[in-house]
Amino acid sequence: MLTTRRLVNQISNNLIYSCRFKTDSTSDNNQEVVYPIFGDNEIWVAKFKCISKSNFTGRTKVDLRTYVFPEKENSTKAVPSQKGITFDKQEWEIIKSNIDVIDSWFDNDSEKK
Repeated sequence: MLTTRRLVNQISNNLIYSCRFKTDSTSDNNQEVVYPIFGDNEIWVAKFKCISKSNFTGRTKVDLRTYVFPEKENSTKAVPSQKGITFDKQEWEIIKSNIDVIDSWFDNDSEKK
């Protein structure tokens, strides 16, 4: 069985995946283990970075958030950090209409190397 950190490292080596994690206690060494749960409302784009759908006051939002392991609690469960941003439909449409511009930023970066 894998601990949280080992599982996250194995799953997320530059892969795009869509999952949540379910933690379970085991009798082996009293450790929590983590199981990925695949869902429709989350896309994990890096080890601790997630794009998710949220609903606030009845309105759908897109949430970009970084997750962390709380150090002081010695936790094995990733929790949302304060580093994140939420977009409503109108803001998301602006991002989508400018995706070619954003892509060009990466193209220009690769040309410099």
